[in-house]
Amino acid sequence: MSQKKQDWSFIGRFVGTVVRLYTIITDVFKTADVGLEVIEWLIGSGRGFLEEKLHEITAEYRRLNPLPQTVDATPVPELAMDPIIRVNRWSPLTHPYDVKMVMRSELESLGPDKYDITEVVGWIHNDQNYGNAIEGHKLYAFLKEHDMLRTCVGQRDLEEIQKRGIAFFRKYFGVNRKVFGWLGVTEDINGILSVPYLYEHCDSTVLLGRKNLDEIFYSNDRALRHVR
Repeated sequence: MSQKKQDWSFIGRFVGTVVRLYTIITDVFKTADVGLEVIEWLIGSGRGFLEEKLHEITAEYRRLNPLPQTVDATPVPELAMDPIIRVNRWSPLTHPYDVKMVMRSELESLGPDKYDITEVVGWIHNDQNYGNAIEGHKLYAFLKEHDMLRTCVGQRDLEEIQKRGIAFFRKYFGVNRKVFGWLGVTEDINGILSVPYLYEHCDSTVLLGRKNLDEIFYSNDRALRHVR
């Protein structure tokens, strides 16, 4: 298949996904008593469903049409791919200027000083499966209620993982994933809770960000937890 035909094929699939979603909305809105349910679905699960579909189409397009890349003869440092993560639990943490407190700082200092990254998994709640989603506050409450925070990583862990670079991140967590350190939840001066996470930036670097618990968490938003 030529490049031009492939381009039109993927554009057609994208438009088809949008048209199907629009058809569902218009059909259901003809029944007034379920109109509100559609709005709630769009805000929550529907948004996640559409994002998942667009990610699938984009990933397949990139696979069939890879960008030209220059060959870098510089070998990746052996330490960068070493699966052993070493964390100084007593090193000072740097937070945004408006952070008032770390919610469970006592647990973060009790985490392991050294561990194998292969013994850490990207966990999701059942409500995040199959294109669904869950609010951050509900997810955080679930982790606390089931005493799962003790197995989660925190900001110090994320910072050490970030230092390993994009190759390490993709090898152990996959492409276009977001991994969260729920042990590092903080509260700012306005009473807003947020959780630190790592994500890819421009296909070349790994950045540390924060996501408010008022937001929705999808299947790509994985909580890093120790399994051993």
